[in-house]
Amino acid sequence: MRLRTDERGVTVQIGTVLLFAVLIVLVSTYQASVVPQQNEQVEFNHNQQVQSQMQDLRDELLRTAETGSGGSSSIALGTRYPVRAFFVNPSPPSGSLRTSSSAPVRLENAKASGETGDYWDGNPRTFQSRGLTYDPNYNVYQNPPTTVYRNGVLYNRFDGATRVVAGQRLVRGNTVSLVALTGDLSKASSGTASVNLRPVSPAARTVTVENEESEDLSLVVPTKLSVSEWEDLLDSELDPDGDNPDKHVAAVEDAGTDRVRVVLEPGVYQLKMAKVGVGTDVSGVGPHYVTDVRGDDASVAEGTSQKLVVEVRDRYNNPVTGAKVNLSIDATEPNEPDDALVYQGESKRSFEDLKTDSEGQVTVQFEAGEFDGNTREEQVNVSIADVPNAEFDAEAKENLTFDLQVYSVGGPGDGGGGDGPGDGGGDGGASPTVQSFDVTDRSDPCDRNPGGQCRGQSDTAEFDVSWDVTDDDLESVNVYVNKSGSTVETYSGATGSETYREQGAYGDDYTVTLIARDGEGNRACERIADTANGDDSDQSRSSC
Repeated sequence: MRLRTDERGVTVQIGTVLLFAVLIVLVSTYQASVVPQQNEQVEFNHNQQVQSQMQDLRDELLRTAETGSGGSSSIALGTRYPVRAFFVNPSPPSGSLRTSSSAPVRLENAKASGETGDYWDGNPRTFQSRGLTYDPNYNVYQNPPTTVYRNGVLYNRFDGATRVVAGQRLVRGNTVSLVALTGDLSKASSGTASVNLRPVSPAARTVTVENEESEDLSLVVPTKLSVSEWEDLLDSELDPDGDNPDKHVAAVEDAGTDRVRVVLEPGVYQLKMAKVGVGTDVSGVGPHYVTDVRGDDASVAEGTSQKLVVEVRDRYNNPVTGAKVNLSIDATEPNEPDDALVYQGESKRSFEDLKTDSEGQVTVQFEAGEFDGNTREEQVNVSIADVPNAEFDAEAKENLTFDLQVYSVGGPGDGGGGDGPGDGGGDGGASPTVQSFDVTDRSDPCDRNPGGQCRGQSDTAEFDVSWDVTDDDLESVNVYVNKSGSTVETYSGATGSETYREQGAYGDDYTVTLIARDGEGNRACERIADTANGDDSDQSRSSC
């Protein structure tokens, strides 16, 4: 008996093998093509996220510099691929965030006035600063950018090209801003890094500077960007023809390898500087120069006092707390009057190692002793380096001198040695004529809205002071506003109309004194005493 061949099962087996082969091909194709494409999209989206986070870090850094309060920002250095049950992902992509090497930022030909000019004297000033760089390490995304922060600019650096993410903050109108970054930061992982920012020297002060005569005020900044790229960054400030009053950048020049020079037009600028720390090895700041806040060139009546306020600043023009200050009345004149300095109730001619307060300031009172004569000059020397002595150099940035004019108002009952009321002083001629001298009390305890309604307490002392003095040989007219024995304001001129205002002083007692002198030393002196209460009826007027 012959058996027939049965081939029905072969067809099923072949079909199964073919289907499995097709499945393997599809899976392989998906693994080789689709998974990388999806992972590339994940990496691209992460890069966009990092750029946004780097911009947040840049903004937080600038905010820390401006406000003086510390800040932090998070950067997702790497990312994760979606979980796949049947497919294989490469290792998670990572990235690194590091500070770049320190490089100098230089300000050239910047000059300030007054005591601040001992530091900002037109010589170049150099400040070291770092940048921040994020480098991604992706598996699929080809040629991703390196994101760089430096000198306020955030940009993406590609091979052969750059794209700005956030523009420059160095020059905006007539304001020049410099934020130096210090410290050492190096983080690399596939996770998220927290970056803490510390205000080393927040921008608490603005200094007015101008260019040296016949020189250009310039900033030389370290950068990997080209001159043309900086011209694009400064496009809204660039004025090459010098005909736009709202733009102040004259040119951008090549200043050497990886440096550009931003040249400003001649004029006056507001300089704001700060220093922010990140990571470890953050370098601090210390006392660098001293300047006067109040009291220089003041006129002080004998027997009264004048407030002198000193401020110690760092290299970035910001106040230094806890700095030591030495003060001394100049003792170069023979027969020195009984002048004194008063600090926290203690009275003497010199103080050493007084510490600055939270505003970087030391405040003393200069008490003018009585003397015979019309006026005399007095000086108070201040130093943060040494105790003032005979070799004191007032031009050094660590030193300053308060120049004071002490004037006689006549001693009690005797007119102060021939210069008191009724005799005119001088050579016995006619005193200058006071045509008018008035004080109008406009003090108000209320803070009023435009409609006149009281919307809260302001406790403001306010006086309108006007005067008119004539004389054929008029030499000087000074009007002094005194409170609690101290001169708080001085006006000058043969005629004038001024308003003195002081917050929180409603109800305080004031004295306004007018002293006029002619070329022969003859003097007219009138005084008005008033309480800051909005009522002129309680004024008292007298000669002095």
